[in-house]
Amino acid sequence: MNVRDDLRHGLRALARQAPAAAVPDDFFDRARARARQRRAVRASAGFVLVLTLALGLGLSRPGHVDSAGQPEAPAAGLPSELHLPPLWAASAESSPPGRTAMIFGGDATADAWNEGRFAAVAADGDRYRVFRDFVFTAPGSEALLSPDGESIARHRAVRSLTRPGSAVELPGDVRAFSPDGSLVVYETGEGTTTLNGRDHYGSRVEVYDLARRSVIAAVDNSDLPLFAGLAVSVSADNTRLALHLGDELRLYRLDAATPAAYATVPLNRELLAGSGSWLPDGSSLVTARRDSDGGPWRLIRRDALTGRETSVWAELEATEARHLRVLGWRADGAAVATAKLAAPDAAPEFKAGAEAGMFQEDGTGRVRLLAIPAGAGTPEVLLETPLGVSDLDVAAQIAAAGVTRASARPDYGPLPPALLLVAAVLVAIGGGVLTWIVRRRIVRRARENPGSR
Repeated sequence: MNVRDDLRHGLRALARQAPAAAVPDDFFDRARARARQRRAVRASAGFVLVLTLALGLGLSRPGHVDSAGQPEAPAAGLPSELHLPPLWAASAESSPPGRTAMIFGGDATADAWNEGRFAAVAADGDRYRVFRDFVFTAPGSEALLSPDGESIARHRAVRSLTRPGSAVELPGDVRAFSPDGSLVVYETGEGTTTLNGRDHYGSRVEVYDLARRSVIAAVDNSDLPLFAGLAVSVSADNTRLALHLGDELRLYRLDAATPAAYATVPLNRELLAGSGSWLPDGSSLVTARRDSDGGPWRLIRRDALTGRETSVWAELEATEARHLRVLGWRADGAAVATAKLAAPDAAPEFKAGAEAGMFQEDGTGRVRLLAIPAGAGTPEVLLETPLGVSDLDVAAQIAAAGVTRASARPDYGPLPPALLLVAAVLVAIGGGVLTWIVRRRIVRRARENPGSR
């Protein structure tokens, strides 16, 4: 017998003398259960991770600010239809839409929690963004698009829709852009005054050059009756200004710092037709007249030198419009205008002259964008908003170009960071609950079937 055999026999003898190890009866079952629990936890964690990444990548896809640098940028145009942005749509401040075709709002975009919410849609694609305010600033009156769609005027400032943070602060509320977008006309409020026993709204109307950052003309209109409303239009060559104050039309030449009206015309049931009232050649401008409730609207052509009526430029027989606002002129001579239509349950009501709000009418439910030919022709409907969108402004140059693009799948932009955080927390909670349920089921099954594998 050699040394190797002696060692083997010695070890076996020692092993027989050692006390037996105490192993619980369910040792292997519990080990298998723990292994299953670890696999379930890893699977749940993987599920939570994959779901979180899917939410982050799928819902927070980046929105395009503009088409700069792209080899083939889509042509700018009007959408063929409007979509109502969901509550989670990105804000225009955090994710600018780029050059914008329209801004729109009303009951369909606002609610009890978002009273000031209205929307914008880009000119070269269906990128929708929203503006969120505590107080609603109606598109077309208190919020205005520049003619090229590059800027928006609201809250006493003109802000870029393509360059975040770019803004021109103003001392008054913007009432109109010039047709080329280089000038803005704003109104500064200076309290109320009393003239001849009647309350008036003391203010000044100033014409501001955006490039030079300076006022080129200022008009005092302290004799404006209180709550009478104000409408403004600048001629295409930036040399004349038309103001509708109460029931009076006043014309000015922008060749002095404080010009005096060279023509004053009384109006009855008639309104300056909007910021695009001047015809492109500057020889005349149009007002909008409606002689009776529910009657036809007429665009009245007036001489630029005297303000006197020269002809009925167009007549609209059956537009159902409560208000008409001309934005600009197409190359074929048609006037591009918005027409506010009565809501289905609205009472018949018409206001004009000193009683009118100029741009807003009570009881409107939707808006049509029209191309109105001269004479008694039928207007072409370019777009009709969904019910509940009662306020609309359109970039005049884009509308006048006459391009309508096919609507595609809407892009509502990235989710706000707060919503992403809430979604991540909910996913984590859901993953934790799922893991707890899986572990409970595994433990219960192991107790019920201790010998199962």
